[in-house]
Amino acid sequence: SRNYQLIVARSTNKADQVAAQLGMMDTYFAIPKADSAGVIAREVLAAGNVVSGAQNRGQLMLGKVAFSKGDYKTAQSEFEKTIALAKDVNGAEAQYYLGDILYRQKKYKESVSTLLKFNADFSEFEYWKGKAFILVADNNIAQDELAQAKAVLNSIIENSSEEAIIAEAKQKLASLENKN
Repeated sequence: SRNYQLIVARSTNKADQVAAQLGMMDTYFAIPKADSAGVIAREVLAAGNVVSGAQNRGQLMLGKVAFSKGDYKTAQSEFEKTIALAKDVNGAEAQYYLGDILYRQKKYKESVSTLLKFNADFSEFEYWKGKAFILVADNNIAQDELAQAKAVLNSIIENSSEEAIIAEAKQKLASLENKN
C-alpha cells in the first residue's frame, strides 16, 4: 500500500492518481481495512470519470464496505447505484451481492429472481454468473428444493467455462449427494 501512496502523493496526473487510489482501495479492503477502502472509494468518486470504470469500481467498493459491516440497507443502495452506472463487471458483482443480501435475509424467492436477472443483464461475465447460479442453488437448498439445486449445480458444471466455479459447484453437489 505504501507504493500506491507514493504514486498518489507524487503524481500530477489525475488519471495516475485515480489508478493508484483504485489499487490502494482494493488493498485496504483485502487487509481488511474496510473504513480506509471506503474513504478512498469516496475520493475516487469525487475525482470524476478520469479513468475508465473507476467510478463503477469506487461505487461497488462502497457497497462491499457496507456489506462487510452487515449494513445491508446501505449496501443494497450502493450496489443498485453501481448497476445503474454500467452493465460492466462491477455491475455484475453488485447484482450478485444484491442476491446475497436477500439470501442472508432469508428472502429466498426474491434472491432467486434477482440472481436470474444475470441471464438478461450480465450473461457475458462468466465468473459472476457462475457465482450467481451457485447462490440460486443455495436458495433452493434453503427451501428444501434439493432436486432443483442439483439440477442447477449440474447445469453449472456442464456449461461454465470458469474452473473455480466448476470446482465450487462440484463440491456443493458432492455435499448434497452425501446428505441423501
